[in-house]
Amino acid sequence: MAEERIESFDETNWMVSDEEGDVDSSDSEFEDREGKVVDISVCEEVKQKLKEHYSENSHHEYEHYNGKNLMIVIQNKDFHESRQRHGSTADVENLKKTFKRLGFIVKTFKNLSGEKMDVKLRKARQKFNHKDASCFACVILSHGNQYETGDYERKDSVLGVDEQAISIEYVMKIFNNDNCPDLMGKPRLFFIQACRGKGYDKGAETLVPVEDSSNSNVEQISSELEETYIEATSGDYSPPVTTFTYPTPCYSDSMVMFASPPGYAAYARKGGSIFVSCLCDEFQIYNRKHNFFQILSRVANQMALDFETSNVVEDTDYEKCKIVPCIHSCLTRDVKFQILDD
Repeated sequence: MAEERIESFDETNWMVSDEEGDVDSSDSEFEDREGKVVDISVCEEVKQKLKEHYSENSHHEYEHYNGKNLMIVIQNKDFHESRQRHGSTADVENLKKTFKRLGFIVKTFKNLSGEKMDVKLRKARQKFNHKDASCFACVILSHGNQYETGDYERKDSVLGVDEQAISIEYVMKIFNNDNCPDLMGKPRLFFIQACRGKGYDKGAETLVPVEDSSNSNVEQISSELEETYIEATSGDYSPPVTTFTYPTPCYSDSMVMFASPPGYAAYARKGGSIFVSCLCDEFQIYNRKHNFFQILSRVANQMALDFETSNVVEDTDYEKCKIVPCIHSCLTRDVKFQILDD
């Protein structure tokens, strides 16, 4: 079963090797000959490195370079064991249209195994000219779950079509400062449309002003959803009560946005997933006056207030459920995009 593969997943199989030219991540350069840690607050070498990788002209925005930005979209739709993912093709087309407008070169890959996902991501790191880029983005559309490490913790993973899991932590690590130094000081954005468990949220009743009740988007939109699909693997995965969830490690100048909170399912429709639809809706009206996190907050607001599952396929427990995305961020500045002329 797919869940057994998740639980037996050995993260060491996916570690970045030094043979491919990755940078040594040791901290030896910050130690003197006697092994004492240098006070980096007054270390001129560190200050110089920071100046090299962060713009001195702006304290609020990431620096803009003249090269192209890369977005990788991995669309896993047809699985060996888990159910087919509906609506992912619509998601891909929506993402291409939206982010090409924002100056990205969008490269799409379909139905990759766990190993092929690793290969494509490494090639994206090695072959693309990130030195002249201002930003990098990665979107993964797949089944997902949280696997146990054996230390009373769960970590997020996504599946290849062969049911092999690859951790989100590993995906982000491929592009961190050590392994992709050309992206140092630049934003790296990850968007994950996949389940993080089997949990569901029925929401809570709130009072709606009388003058607004006739314009409820929830009622209108839910009536348009012919079928809702759960973005989870086949089988019944239920983590023990004693399991703790640790946040996905977030590397410097990186952000990951999940379609759902830890332990909860994500939802899709034939016309596209709720998360990607809202994400593209907001970025299609983006201009440089908008703050990046204001846009993401509007995505969350739209998902939380305007959507409710209906006609759920295979499992009525997920009927009339709400969903809100989850963000882990180590971005240090606002992200601005260069809008291409239509």
